Amino acid sequence: MGSQVLPTAGTQIPATAGMQVPTTAGTHVATAGPQVPATGTRILPATGTRTLPTAGMQVPATAGAQIPATAGTRTLPTASTRPAAMIHSLMLQSGPLKGDSMESVVLLDEAGHAQGTRDKAAVHSAHTPLHLAFSCYVFNTSGQFLLTRRADTKRVFPGVWTNSCCGHPEPGEALSEAVRRRVRQELGISLPPVTLLLPRFRYRAEMNGVVENEICPVYAGLCDDVLLPDPAEVADVKWTEWGDFSERVRAGELQVSPWCALQVAELAALGPDPLRWAAASAQDLPPAARP
Repeated sequence: MGSQVLPTAGTQIPATAGMQVPTTAGTHVATAGPQVPATGTRILPATGTRTLPTAGMQVPATAGAQIPATAGTRTLPTASTRPAAMIHSLMLQSGPLKGDSMESVVLLDEAGHAQGTRDKAAVHSAHTPLHLAFSCYVFNTSGQFLLTRRADTKRVFPGVWTNSCCGHPEPGEALSEAVRRRVRQELGISLPPVTLLLPRFRYRAEMNGVVENEICPVYAGLCDDVLLPDPAEVADVKWTEWGDFSERVRAGELQVSPWCALQVAELAALGPDPLRWAAASAQDLPPAARP
């Protein structure tokens, strides 16, 4: 595959073969077929400082990954292999999982103020309105990044490799708590307090006629627990070395979700060591998500 370097925020990425990239004011737009290319966005700089701890760990490797292997990569078992007792334990910890039809998303105006809510199952279409979401990047104490593949049954960007977890806060729910809740539901792990990295990340992307249109602040979390992914949400998981992953995504050598490609380009600007990235201020979040 040819190399493609993603520019930093505020620049527009040239369209690649098979893509049509219409633009709207203030937002770069990407369209995608089954292969999901990167696109552009605008992100405000992060502020503040926070350092995450480092330590060594070993992660058992198994088969099942469906992306090219890299040095230092570890693959964890998928949810279908977990014992029934472990599944029951997870349900006791996190409670029943909500279906899309039971969830609401927070609609936003162009300035990031709340404009009511809408049922999640109804909001994603060819004309998805701007709404509030989040992305989370989970690292272990060795600095490895948890890459996940979205379930093939998901309506929005099915089967795509992407960051550790994505989701939407419930109306009135603190964004940082929504991140931890969703990570627990999708991956079966409990994160300590998460670190805000990109408070005003925004993107719009399309696949198979379904549009994502989100202001999507980006967080990082640290965890060494054994994963118990929910197969309805996650098809596969893979621990990988961040530096190699970041370089391949930015070079266009590894296909990931459009939002993940954009985020990786911005996160690279924070430095090579994800355990030492600077934390942004919560005051830089869109108004609908501020404490």
